[in-house]
Amino acid sequence: MKYIEFSNDGLVLIKLSDKDALKYKKNIEQELNKSKRFQLRADFAASGQKILEEIYFYYINLLYNLTGLENLCISGGVALNSLANGKIKNKSKFKNIYFFPACGDDSIAVGAAYLAYYNDHKKRVIIKDQMPFFGKNYSNNDILKSFKKNSNIKYYKSKNKYKDSANLLNNGEIIAWFQGKSEFGPRALGHRSIFANPKSYKIKKYLNKKIKQREMFRPFAPAVLYKYQKEYFSSSDYLPYMSQVVYVKNDKISEIPAVTHIDNTARVQSIDERNEELNKLLIEFYNISKLPVLLNTSFNIKGMPIVENPDDALDCFNKSAIKYLVIGDFICKK
Repeated sequence: MKYIEFSNDGLVLIKLSDKDALKYKKNIEQELNKSKRFQLRADFAASGQKILEEIYFYYINLLYNLTGLENLCISGGVALNSLANGKIKNKSKFKNIYFFPACGDDSIAVGAAYLAYYNDHKKRVIIKDQMPFFGKNYSNNDILKSFKKNSNIKYYKSKNKYKDSANLLNNGEIIAWFQGKSEFGPRALGHRSIFANPKSYKIKKYLNKKIKQREMFRPFAPAVLYKYQKEYFSSSDYLPYMSQVVYVKNDKISEIPAVTHIDNTARVQSIDERNEELNKLLIEFYNISKLPVLLNTSFNIKGMPIVENPDDALDCFNKSAIKYLVIGDFICKK
């Protein structure tokens, strides 16, 4: 490539100087035509992604050549690049790939804890199939205390929150969902989420403009019952952390347009009994709609972090255009 030089000993030289990059950025900002400026920004971002992928796959293949192993574990901030992650199997000989769910700076705490344990006990900890729901658990009593601070919110206690929520989603409603312990890492994996029926492209536009208040091109992730994943997506790998972008199958694109990106890809989240709360909701939704997929995005709006506690949830609900909030065993409606 024009701006990269690879060596045989693992060194990579980036030949694009900071000065040249800033000059190009300045040229973009000075473009007066709005649509052309957007296209230039998109081209710049795509070029950065291409360069990143070239370097990423270079090191991955170098690692394979050095070890000959078929298993690969990846962490660090670049491991959040789900687009690149989805190409690793096609670009390398690794067969089994694991991405740590909190692979940014927050993973340093986990690494430090593992190192301390190993130094103390001289053995490693092996944890299998543990979902990263490590936050505090809030009871119905905790939620009721938050309701008392928000007397404007109307709510009722549901006898079956999964079935009631599935009915709302099937009827085209968007719901905020607050259940159990919060996720460790940047992805909303079904405990602090906003859900919608992926059948309508209009829902995607409404979510981006009215609720998330972000750019219209931004995609949303599909949460899919794992047993049906092969019917809808190109990968049969278990992908519980939204760590990889894969293709939506051609005959399913029209079924789930709200979670299909412009290039017919999606950042899939595989759901089974290991993700208990979302699994129950998806099963109920499938029973009603015969669709095993929900649109899943983080429970927050522009300028706010993902909600953590009931007060956060009610505050975000009040400030957003969301009509329904399912929090604990309660359903709130505006």
